[in-house]
Amino acid sequence: MKKSPLQLVRYMVSSISCTTNPGYSPDAVLEHRPDQFDVRTSISRFDESEDPLVHPWSVEMTITQQVGPKQNFPYSFKLSLLGLFECRPTEHGPQDEELFVKVNGCSILYGAARELIRSITAVGSWGDLILPTVSFYDPKPVASESKESASSAVE
Repeated sequence: MKKSPLQLVRYMVSSISCTTNPGYSPDAVLEHRPDQFDVRTSISRFDESEDPLVHPWSVEMTITQQVGPKQNFPYSFKLSLLGLFECRPTEHGPQDEELFVKVNGCSILYGAARELIRSITAVGSWGDLILPTVSFYDPKPVASESKESASSAVE
């Protein structure tokens, strides 16, 4: 095991809301529709750093689950997080560093989000909900996207 070049400095919850679906029936079939679950991310690199060997990055993430009328799903929620990271440059250059931060930074932040949603729903009417596992790896080059507006949705 070795220390990753990407380190989470801290993360913050920008906003969180969770609503119990009063029409949910735990005895009926769970109706999860993938089009109602959305994960949006954006990453940005800061230009200023006290240490020239460390590149500061931010990762923003919003996770939304909407429940349709008469749909049998226990909760609707929306969670927005901001993660601050430091990345030591890799031998692969800035484009690979951006992809590295996007994949790994988003994965780290999503893990925190999964636990937050699980924890909040655990004290809800219908018990805990664990978000599905997702991948933030997209083999398409990131260079064509603006760092400030690099956004992705999980389908």
